[in-house]
Amino acid sequence: KSQAEAKMAAGAALDGAMRATLQYLTEFAKEMNEHTPQSGAAYEFIYVGKVPSVALGQATVASRMLKLAEGNELCAQVRFHFWARPSEPVKFMLLGEDVTRCEEYLKSLGVEFQQRSRDGSRERPVQFVVSGSLPCEINISADFEAGTATIELINVRRFGRVTVRLATQAFREAIDDLSRYVLGVDEDFRK
Repeated sequence: KSQAEAKMAAGAALDGAMRATLQYLTEFAKEMNEHTPQSGAAYEFIYVGKVPSVALGQATVASRMLKLAEGNELCAQVRFHFWARPSEPVKFMLLGEDVTRCEEYLKSLGVEFQQRSRDGSRERPVQFVVSGSLPCEINISADFEAGTATIELINVRRFGRVTVRLATQAFREAIDDLSRYVLGVDEDFRK
């Protein structure tokens, strides 16, 4: 095979894996929304900390296609967004600047919360009680030049962003592990 043919075949394989992922996550979102499963593992968020038990739901899936000159399209990006609702309200204390930062953060996300003991003093701890759902996101981007897919997890079981880059075949095999990781039933995806 020529280099151009090999590149086209690799691009087609990655596009196929991205489309299969889009279809898989669309089904997964439907199931998640229908059953609102309880995660088998804790979820962790900035300021809030570890939330031992959450119900997962309100999932949405979106994709972005890349139009090619010949009129074909490649599946370039898949975004899976869902919410983790604590089984019981989560209580935590903050002090000083963290109080304002946490307020702004929770308001920007549209998360339901209450504050107790705010008297204007920066020296006194303020108790937050979060009763609303917290956002989680998985972004998957195809790099057709490199023949890889980058999976970015945001607030999925651990606070912040975790990014992993996989070759097409490894990516194809990782999606089922990823869904089980989201549900908190196993750790295979972490490997």
